[in-house]
Amino acid sequence: LQRQFTQAFDRNTGLRPNPVLGAPGGYYVDSSQTMVYNGLQTSVRKRFSNRYSWDVNYTFSKSEATQGGDLSAYYIAGFDNNQDFWDPEYDRGPASNDLRHRLNVSFIYELPSIGSGLTNGVLGGWQLSGIIQARSGEALRITQPSGIDRSRPDIVDGVSLLLDNWQDTCNAQGCNYLNTAGFVRVPVSTVTNATLRPGTYMMDMARGPGRLDTNLTVAKSFGLGAGRRIQVRLDMFNALNRKNFGNPQQAINNVDFGRITGAAAARVVQFGTRLTF
Repeated sequence: LQRQFTQAFDRNTGLRPNPVLGAPGGYYVDSSQTMVYNGLQTSVRKRFSNRYSWDVNYTFSKSEATQGGDLSAYYIAGFDNNQDFWDPEYDRGPASNDLRHRLNVSFIYELPSIGSGLTNGVLGGWQLSGIIQARSGEALRITQPSGIDRSRPDIVDGVSLLLDNWQDTCNAQGCNYLNTAGFVRVPVSTVTNATLRPGTYMMDMARGPGRLDTNLTVAKSFGLGAGRRIQVRLDMFNALNRKNFGNPQQAINNVDFGRITGAAAARVVQFGTRLTF
């Protein structure tokens, strides 16, 4: 568990228990980090026969950690979610890679021979394959400006944090995803500009939109004699051209707070050939 000494001060007065620490910085590192993963993993598969096969995998899981999880070295992780240097367990919640639902489907289908000679050479034996991936959204880290990094706001009791009809709000400028009325800033100290206490918003209270990707390939191999073959293929990424929205702006002081202003790439098509000899 890594905590920045720059956060180790009294929120009201700015005084530090040890004035030497925290200027210019540094980390307090101990062995109190814990991560817990629980998951239901399922798989159903049909082996290739009768010109087709398929594989379905579904995982329902929950990953919890202090501070987002020790997923990489502290100086590159960026997972320091602590609002309170003295009480890191207060911020225990979803690990930074937590996804509750993930579904993967893959398949291969090979067309039968069609006629003979040139007709079969052109139309028969084509192979269609694909991978479909669907997953639920990521935990959102709503923050407010403060003398303590990664401070989070309070939530308003009884107010939904997500807009049920958010997709109906989409236009050329983006989509209204979060209900901004559900968040209020925590008061800050006039001396330190730090929040007077940790905010009540926790990272498992709101999640970003899910994602669905469909990738397809159409391919066929032609024999050229003497052990040589050539394959032609068409690959389509995001074949359905589905708009996979990104996460909303999560800083409460940003003019676009709560709005989704980006999305993943649209459909991409590529052609290829491969000679084997």
